[in-house]
Amino acid sequence: MKKNILTKLLLSVLLLASALTNALAGGMPVKKGKYILSGSISYFRSNDLWGGSGKVVKYPSNGYFSSTSVSLYGEYGISRRFTAVVTLPYLVNDFILEDGINSVSGLGDAEVGLRYYLGNIGFKHYFGLQASAVLPLYSNATLGFSKPAVDAKISYSGSGKLGSKSISLGGDIGVRQYFESEGPFQFKYSGNFSYYIGKKDQIGVGVSGAISTSINKTVNPNILINKDYSFTMASLNYGHNFTPKLSLFAGANHILVGRSTGRGNSFLLSVITKF
Repeated sequence: MKKNILTKLLLSVLLLASALTNALAGGMPVKKGKYILSGSISYFRSNDLWGGSGKVVKYPSNGYFSSTSVSLYGEYGISRRFTAVVTLPYLVNDFILEDGINSVSGLGDAEVGLRYYLGNIGFKHYFGLQASAVLPLYSNATLGFSKPAVDAKISYSGSGKLGSKSISLGGDIGVRQYFESEGPFQFKYSGNFSYYIGKKDQIGVGVSGAISTSINKTVNPNILINKDYSFTMASLNYGHNFTPKLSLFAGANHILVGRSTGRGNSFLLSVITKF
């Protein structure tokens, strides 16, 4: 039972980190020869569980799950339309039950891919298509599926006015397939809206989630075959631009509804630089 719960929560944490990376990237093009680099740290804690039927249950013996994730993201402009992207996460996870603290840490699933910028509308609304390889960088199976995968998504970034204030919009829809007979196959989505309260400050709201499906829907002590779950998450964030090339973002997320995953909150801090 302990391994079953742990695996589902780890998958949720990985997708929370993925959602943050997607929000930083979006559909806005990176010029040829230019870079975007981002360092992010997130903390997630869950005291309750969404069961397989969607009902909330408590951890045994007042236990809980927490995870700290440090992620590096980079994007480099190869040409006017193509960029190279890479994401490298490091995870520290603690799972508390009646038999004490179970802690595991290490590199997670790296993502290496290419983004193609499809075009724009009025130089205010940009669209991009990305394909990536997902590569496990760990031997400890409790850090993920331990299987490679392919990931594809389409992204949008836009800007405009709401009254006298500037706004920005973004979102993406994507799928991921793991190279194993039972998958899983995952559908992921996110959207965000930001409102500029000043020349350098913005506040925003967002929603994101995932649906992971597999022909194997049973809960088994073998952590590699617990692959069927879903969740929807809401977010609130704040951003500050120190300079046109240096920004800071902070945010909080709450899982609104789920199935076979943890119910909890996460807190995010990210620094983005362009050069």
